[in-house]
Amino acid sequence: SIHAPRALDGALDPQGILFRTFSHIDAYLAEDALSHTEYQLIGVACTVVAAELEAGGALEDEELAGGLASLTDGAYTQEQVRKEADAVRKALGFKLHQPTAYTFLRRYLRRTGWTEESFSLANYLIELAAMD
Repeated sequence: SIHAPRALDGALDPQGILFRTFSHIDAYLAEDALSHTEYQLIGVACTVVAAELEAGGALEDEELAGGLASLTDGAYTQEQVRKEADAVRKALGFKLHQPTAYTFLRRYLRRTGWTEESFSLANYLIELAAMD
């Protein structure tokens, strides 16, 4: 059988991380008004938090923060990303664990029986909806 949440090699599911990141960014921006210059830092920090949640705490915060900080092309350091990830965790608290559209999709498809094709189509459609 196909396991939607994790890749065949046991790696984290990028779709789960993506939709959890969207959820964290949305909730964090609703909590705190930020300047547009901080959006990249918030996005990277929310990705750190989302990846940690998807991994069940099995990821190294420092290594992940450093890797994502390098994607900012020097705009932010590993320490800045780690501190902002801590701020996101503190600000969102229990809201970190809210289900996403992707969570509902996986649950629905498991209950209704699905094929790889139906999962791919449904995945594509929620990605399109996320861009809106």
